[in-house]
Amino acid sequence: MVRPIDDESDLKKLNQISKQKLKQEFRDELDTLKVKIFKDSLSKKIRGKKFNGPSLALLIEQWIDAINKGSVPNISTM
Repeated sequence: MVRPIDDESDLKKLNQISKQKLKQEFRDELDTLKVKIFKDSLSKKIRGKKFNGPSLALLIEQWIDAINKGSVPNISTM
């Protein structure tokens, strides 16, 4: 994927930048990636649980949330 924005200071705070400020090429590539993850990817099984794109994304968000709160996620219990 192309670099989302040229300004280095904005790049450091990318999560605070509006989508409209991002390069159009990056936004197009991001939309393509989302389609691949949420619609085109096949289900996977992890420890017998079935995961597809949206459920795997939710699981990853939970891990990131736990890490951001200073804890270490226990992957085997999530």
